[in-house]
Amino acid sequence: MKSEERLMCSALWYCDDKQYEGQPINIESGFVVCGHRHHNCFATLVATMGYGNYTKSLITQGFLTTHNIFLNRKRSKELAIRIGQVGNGHNGRLYSEDLK
Repeated sequence: MKSEERLMCSALWYCDDKQYEGQPINIESGFVVCGHRHHNCFATLVATMGYGNYTKSLITQGFLTTHNIFLNRKRSKELAIRIGQVGNGHNGRLYSEDLK
């Protein structure tokens, strides 16, 4: 029996149309960088690609789930609200700090 899906960590999807092994199950091209907060993901991206050597328009911010699925911020918020992973006072855009 599969456990309930939850948001696990912040993530960035860099969709450069290249294929990489070991990516979340719904990512066919590009790669996902994970971290505790989104700024940690950006720091890893810069450390691996170099400052200014990436294209901002290719980045989608979101979260990785416990089922190894990348979700953008909008879909992450929908999941977090549905399963009660955000507090009652939450509104607007989903941030990692909002998660329980």
